[in-house]
Amino acid sequence: MNTFSIFLMSLIFASQVFAADFITLIYGPIKRSIPIAELHHLEKTGQAIGSSAELFRFAKVKPEQVRDALKMSFELDVVDASNFLNSTLANGILTKIGRAIHPPYSSKYSVQAFRSAFIASAADSQVKIMEVFDQYPSKQIWVDLEVLPKVLEELGGLISGNK
Repeated sequence: MNTFSIFLMSLIFASQVFAADFITLIYGPIKRSIPIAELHHLEKTGQAIGSSAELFRFAKVKPEQVRDALKMSFELDVVDASNFLNSTLANGILTKIGRAIHPPYSSKYSVQAFRSAFIASAADSQVKIMEVFDQYPSKQIWVDLEVLPKVLEELGGLISGNK
Protein backbone atom coordinates (compact mmCIF):
# COMPACT_ATOMS: atom_id res chain seq x y z
CA MET A 1 0.00 0.00 0.00
CA ASN A 2 1.50 3.36 -0.95
CA THR A 3 1.58 6.55 1.13
CA PHE A 4 -1.38 8.18 -0.62
CA SER A 5 -3.58 5.14 0.00
CA ILE A 6 -2.48 5.08 3.64
CA PHE A 7 -3.40 8.77 3.94
CA LEU A 8 -6.93 8.19 2.68
CA MET A 9 -7.44 5.24 4.97
CA SER A 10 -6.10 7.11 7.99
CA LEU A 11 -8.79 9.70 7.72
CA ILE A 12 -11.30 7.19 8.95
CA PHE A 13 -9.60 7.39 12.49
CA ALA A 14 -16.39 21.82 11.74
CA SER A 15 -18.92 24.28 10.31
CA GLN A 16 -19.87 24.59 6.65
CA VAL A 17 -18.62 28.19 6.52
CA PHE A 18 -15.11 26.92 7.17
CA ALA A 19 -15.31 23.62 5.28
CA ALA A 20 -12.15 22.41 3.63
CA ASP A 21 -11.83 23.26 -0.05
CA PHE A 22 -8.50 21.51 -0.63
CA ILE A 23 -6.38 18.69 0.66
CA THR A 24 -2.75 19.71 0.25
CA LEU A 25 -0.28 16.84 0.08
CA ILE A 26 3.24 17.76 1.17
CA TYR A 27 6.38 15.76 0.53
CA GLY A 28 9.49 17.72 1.49
CA PRO A 29 9.42 20.96 -0.48
CA ILE A 30 6.70 19.72 -2.85
CA LYS A 31 3.06 20.71 -2.24
CA ARG A 32 0.15 19.53 -4.37
CA SER A 33 -3.47 20.50 -3.66
CA ILE A 34 -6.52 18.46 -4.60
CA PRO A 35 -9.89 20.22 -4.54
CA ILE A 36 -12.36 18.49 -2.25
CA ALA A 37 -14.92 18.93 -5.06
CA GLU A 38 -12.84 16.51 -7.18
CA LEU A 39 -13.03 13.94 -4.39
CA HIS A 40 -16.80 14.41 -4.19
CA HIS A 41 -16.98 13.82 -7.94
CA LEU A 42 -14.87 10.66 -7.58
CA GLU A 43 -17.02 9.42 -4.71
CA LYS A 44 -20.25 9.92 -6.68
CA THR A 45 -19.18 8.85 -10.18
CA GLY A 46 -16.07 6.73 -9.75
CA GLN A 47 -14.22 9.03 -12.18
CA ALA A 48 -11.11 10.94 -11.17
CA ILE A 49 -10.90 14.39 -12.75
CA GLY A 50 -8.50 17.32 -12.82
CA SER A 51 -5.49 17.36 -10.54
CA SER A 52 -6.65 14.29 -8.62
CA ALA A 53 -6.63 12.22 -11.83
CA GLU A 54 -3.09 13.38 -12.57
CA LEU A 55 -1.94 12.63 -9.03
CA PHE A 56 -3.50 9.17 -9.00
CA ARG A 57 -1.78 8.33 -12.31
CA PHE A 58 1.56 9.59 -10.98
CA ALA A 59 1.19 7.71 -7.69
CA LYS A 60 -0.11 4.59 -9.48
CA VAL A 61 -3.26 4.60 -7.38
CA LYS A 62 -6.45 3.23 -8.87
CA PRO A 63 -9.36 5.69 -8.57
CA GLU A 64 -11.60 2.76 -7.55
CA GLN A 65 -9.46 2.19 -4.44
CA VAL A 66 -9.71 5.84 -3.49
CA ARG A 67 -13.45 5.84 -4.14
CA ASP A 68 -13.89 2.82 -1.88
CA ALA A 69 -11.96 4.62 0.87
CA LEU A 70 -13.97 7.82 0.41
CA LYS A 71 -17.26 5.92 0.63
CA MET A 72 -16.35 4.26 3.93
CA SER A 73 -18.52 5.12 6.89
CA PHE A 74 -19.37 3.79 10.30
CA GLU A 75 -22.18 4.22 12.78
CA LEU A 76 -21.38 6.47 15.71
CA ASP A 77 -23.84 8.41 17.84
CA VAL A 78 -22.89 12.08 18.26
CA VAL A 79 -22.91 11.83 22.08
CA ASP A 80 -20.70 8.74 22.02
CA ALA A 81 -18.43 10.44 19.48
CA SER A 82 -18.12 13.51 21.68
CA ASN A 83 -17.47 11.47 24.82
CA PHE A 84 -14.82 9.35 23.13
CA LEU A 85 -13.14 12.21 21.28
CA ASN A 86 -12.77 14.13 24.53
CA SER A 87 -11.13 11.17 26.31
CA THR A 88 -7.43 10.95 27.14
CA LEU A 89 -6.98 8.03 24.71
CA ALA A 90 -8.59 9.89 21.80
CA ASN A 91 -6.63 13.03 22.60
CA GLY A 92 -3.41 11.01 22.33
CA ILE A 93 -4.49 9.46 19.04
CA LEU A 94 -5.60 12.80 17.58
CA THR A 95 -2.35 14.43 18.70
CA LYS A 96 -0.36 11.78 16.83
CA ILE A 97 -2.52 12.07 13.71
CA GLY A 98 -2.25 15.86 13.94
CA ARG A 99 1.51 15.69 13.43
CA ALA A 100 0.82 14.52 9.87
CA ILE A 101 -2.67 15.83 9.06
CA HIS A 102 -3.48 19.35 10.16
CA PRO A 103 -4.61 22.87 9.23
CA PRO A 104 -2.15 24.92 7.14
CA TYR A 105 1.24 25.86 8.56
CA SER A 106 0.77 24.44 12.04
CA SER A 107 -0.42 21.33 13.82
CA LYS A 108 -1.26 23.44 16.90
CA TYR A 109 -5.04 23.15 16.41
CA SER A 110 -5.18 19.75 14.72
CA VAL A 111 -6.80 17.96 17.67
CA GLN A 112 -9.61 20.51 17.89
CA ALA A 113 -10.07 20.50 14.10
CA PHE A 114 -10.43 16.71 13.89
CA ARG A 115 -12.59 16.55 16.98
CA SER A 116 -15.05 19.12 15.64
CA ALA A 117 -15.14 17.57 12.15
CA PHE A 118 -15.80 14.04 13.49
CA ILE A 119 -18.46 15.22 15.93
CA ALA A 120 -20.19 17.27 13.23
CA SER A 121 -20.11 14.28 10.89
CA ALA A 122 -21.64 12.08 13.61
CA ALA A 123 -24.66 14.39 13.94
CA ASP A 124 -26.68 11.90 11.84
CA SER A 125 -25.20 8.91 13.77
CA GLN A 126 -23.03 8.06 10.75
CA VAL A 127 -19.41 9.20 10.28
CA LYS A 128 -18.41 9.47 6.63
CA ILE A 129 -15.00 10.47 5.32
CA MET A 130 -16.38 13.05 2.91
CA GLU A 131 -18.44 14.59 5.73
CA VAL A 132 -15.31 14.88 7.85
CA PHE A 133 -13.68 16.78 4.96
CA ASP A 134 -16.80 18.91 4.58
CA GLN A 135 -16.89 19.73 8.29
CA TYR A 136 -13.15 20.36 8.73
CA PRO A 137 -12.85 23.91 10.15
CA SER A 138 -10.15 25.14 7.79
CA LYS A 139 -10.11 25.87 4.06
CA GLN A 140 -7.23 23.43 3.64
CA ILE A 141 -6.17 20.13 5.18
CA TRP A 142 -2.41 19.65 4.99
CA VAL A 143 -1.03 16.12 4.87
CA ASP A 144 2.68 15.58 5.42
CA LEU A 145 3.43 12.39 3.48
CA GLU A 146 6.86 12.03 5.11
CA VAL A 147 5.46 12.06 8.65
CA LEU A 148 2.27 10.08 7.97
CA PRO A 149 3.80 6.57 7.70
CA LYS A 150 5.62 7.10 11.03
CA VAL A 151 2.41 8.24 12.70
CA LEU A 152 0.49 5.25 11.36
CA GLU A 153 3.22 2.92 12.60
CA GLU A 154 3.02 4.51 16.07
CA LEU A 155 -0.77 4.24 16.06
CA GLY A 156 -0.58 0.60 15.04
CA GLY A 157 1.58 -0.06 18.09
CA LEU A 158 -0.71 1.95 20.34
CA ILE A 159 -3.85 0.22 19.10
CA SER A 160 -2.37 -3.28 19.30
CA GLY A 161 -0.98 -2.56 22.78
CA ASN A 162 2.66 -2.96 21.76
CA LYS A 163 3.69 0.58 22.77
